[in-house]
Amino acid sequence: MGSSIKHQDVALREGVPWQVGKVSVAKVKIPKGTALTLGMLGVKVAEPMGIPAGDIFQLVGKTMTQDVEEVESVLQYMVNN
Repeated sequence: MGSSIKHQDVALREGVPWQVGKVSVAKVKIPKGTALTLGMLGVKVAEPMGIPAGDIFQLVGKTMTQDVEEVESVLQYMVNN
């Protein structure tokens, strides 16, 4: 099963709105356990509606709880709070 399909299934279970919007995305493949830097993140019109683009700076320094593919939306459950 592809990574984006797996994340879509989890997003639906977690109640993440599956709509298009301006969101924070991974600019590169980010492995689980990686501390996020601004250089790893970008903004794109994408689905699912993950972390809003305006909140991108709040992600810096947080750790990914799972692997994220390039240009994949970063969702709240993927980031260690």
